[in-house]
Amino acid sequence: MAATLDSYPRRDATFRLRSGAVMIDDRYQGRTVRLDEFSSQLWLRIDGLTTVRDIAADIARARQEPRARVEVHAAAMTGVLLTEGLLFLDREPSPQPYHLAIPTDEQDPAETLISKRACGWVEHHRSRSGAEGAAGEES
Repeated sequence: MAATLDSYPRRDATFRLRSGAVMIDDRYQGRTVRLDEFSSQLWLRIDGLTTVRDIAADIARARQEPRARVEVHAAAMTGVLLTEGLLFLDREPSPQPYHLAIPTDEQDPAETLISKRACGWVEHHRSRSGAEGAAGEES
């Protein structure tokens, strides 16, 4: 559990906020995952710069719950999200790319495309006219 708590979680899926819950768009399995209240609080604090331990401490303060209990819950939920392919863990801090940092319905479409291209989520291609576009995107 200590290894998980001292790691920096990073999202590997886009998300939306609906009725106070986080809805994760799983690009690998083509599904939407609705998180419960605790998991939503965890997900929204993931920034790539904060350890699971520090996220748990923040949630414990906000919920006025014992830190040790929240750490166990946070480590377990991080494991579930990791197993589901919705996040990964780093040993060093690194900020989330734009398209993973904020809910999709709050993003600027042009910035989202730039971010996804930079991360390899969208393939580059050239049309016959020579204009750059992205696979599945209109040029």
